[in-house]
Amino acid sequence: MGYAGGLWILWDAREVKLTIQGSTFQEIHALLESQPVEVFPRLDLIPTIDSSSHLRLEGAPSPEEIKTALWDLKPFKAAGIDGFQPGFFQNCWGFLKERKIKISHLLFADDVLLFARTDVNSVNAVKDMLDRFVQSSGLSINNSKSSIWFAPCTSDQEKMGVIHKLNFKVDQKPGIYLGHPLGIGNRVSDYKPIVDKLTAKMEIWNSKMLSKAVDDKRKGSVVGKGIQWGSKLLNAGMCSIIYSGRNTSVWRDKWLGCSSLRSLVYGPLNFQEELLSVNSFAAYGGGWEWDKLSFQVPEFIKQQIEGIPCFKSSSRDDIKAWSYCVSGKFNLKSAYWLALCQNMGTEFSRANIIYKGIQVPNVCPICNQDNETQLHILRDCPYARRMWGNLKFISANALASCSDWIFSNASDNSDFCEQDLHSLPASSGRKVFVKSVEFSHLAKDFLPKVDINRCWVKWVPPPDGWLKLNTDGSCLGNPGSMAAAGIIRDPNGNWVSGFSKQLGFGNSLKVELWAIALGIKLAKDLACERLVVESDSLYAVNLITDNNICVSHALGPLTQFCRSTLRDFSDVQIRHTFREGNSCADSLAKHANLSNSPWMVYGSLPDFLRSCFFADYVGTQYVREVSNR
Repeated sequence: MGYAGGLWILWDAREVKLTIQGSTFQEIHALLESQPVEVFPRLDLIPTIDSSSHLRLEGAPSPEEIKTALWDLKPFKAAGIDGFQPGFFQNCWGFLKERKIKISHLLFADDVLLFARTDVNSVNAVKDMLDRFVQSSGLSINNSKSSIWFAPCTSDQEKMGVIHKLNFKVDQKPGIYLGHPLGIGNRVSDYKPIVDKLTAKMEIWNSKMLSKAVDDKRKGSVVGKGIQWGSKLLNAGMCSIIYSGRNTSVWRDKWLGCSSLRSLVYGPLNFQEELLSVNSFAAYGGGWEWDKLSFQVPEFIKQQIEGIPCFKSSSRDDIKAWSYCVSGKFNLKSAYWLALCQNMGTEFSRANIIYKGIQVPNVCPICNQDNETQLHILRDCPYARRMWGNLKFISANALASCSDWIFSNASDNSDFCEQDLHSLPASSGRKVFVKSVEFSHLAKDFLPKVDINRCWVKWVPPPDGWLKLNTDGSCLGNPGSMAAAGIIRDPNGNWVSGFSKQLGFGNSLKVELWAIALGIKLAKDLACERLVVESDSLYAVNLITDNNICVSHALGPLTQFCRSTLRDFSDVQIRHTFREGNSCADSLAKHANLSNSPWMVYGSLPDFLRSCFFADYVGTQYVREVSNR
């Protein structure tokens, strides 16, 4: 027979020996031998509690008694009915006592299991032991919560004798101990309580950790909040790459860079104007139909739009790309930096953003004076100069490089290094310069010296039966105002045709690709069969010749247009040349940018280009310094 949380268990006397163990008065210590017990200890020799102490034992314990009992428990013991473990009360006892928060007087008590035979002597031993425990402790046994479970081999007669003697109810199963059912067999139903408990725990954990739902108050699981925040971050970094413009909205989609056109304009739009697509907004033959917009677009935004190519007849749909990577593919490093910048309220260097092909205003938003570059943010901004001046740093002229400025202040002879670095204020500037000092002393001679060779460069005419196209782009500011130009000449060096066009706002790489695209289109209109294309931008040439460049590249539309148009020629070569061998196209592009001229086709040699053209015609050579890298 046994007792566990109100559960008494009786075994057949032929199978189970009685063994009762415990550590406090809640667990009865006894050992009954295999032989029936006839003589028990004398009652007068056992210490007892008189009836005068019963009221105090049955009353609510004092706070000191509760504290003593809680401190005797391990911090991570199972929680009580209030859901708190003992460690919570141990750590917050001063707070709870000061605020006079009521604490339940229900203490933790271990269950008691008693195992015994069903013979008369064993049952009498159990009964006598319980009576002595009640007399000694002043406590009572709750018969309604106590029960007996018999082994299957117990006879009915023995069962009736035990029930009559102990007056406890009979259970068909031993019950549950510490959440685990006792006496389970091999049937699936026996494990149902365990499965139900684990399922309930998993559902609670799933709702707290794995649910994708997040309400308006930002309440939800960790995964749900992560998905929501990651989705917002992804949308913030995505932009539209324009090919045909059919599936991109002029107002809602981000096709100008980091923001949509609608976010830059306040006020209502005309009826259904918000449904205007980029394809409908673009004009045939290049340009844009500005009369379709109800707003007078600011000039700097208009210049950005002018620099974006849109091929209305293209069969390729516009695609979404990651705007913080020039290839258009999602990059974890840039996403991480975007997340940090959003949390800190800062942005990337605007010069770095524009270098990646994203068109944004390049003026520093703090001083509104110069272009925002990393060197401007660190050193040249008036606010940065004021900070460095307070730290007594050596000022640098506008021509000094960042490394020279760091070395001059980090050298052993500088006034700064004579100071104690730890005396500087705890600012970001101090941390930056401490790292700069460390770098300057450890890596002064890190970069190897580059050998420079000199070579002769000149314009070379194409082979017989071929035409040569020389293209170049002009960008005032990079990014800034763009203009593209090109010249087509025959094998004798004679003028065939030329063109120039002002293209709005952009960077130098974009305008180089624009020049190649416009030049090969002009050559195609002239029914040229064999064409040599030369550009002084090696990067632009590599973009066109490298078939691994993906369509999501920031300059993918221009690259794909050049490739498709070059396929229409029977034979074509595209190669890089130095600036000295491309001087005519360079002069024409600069002239177009300064004069802000629209699309111009020159059927004959213009007067302002005569001296440069004849220098190429007679084979004038120029000295060029080339590194051995």
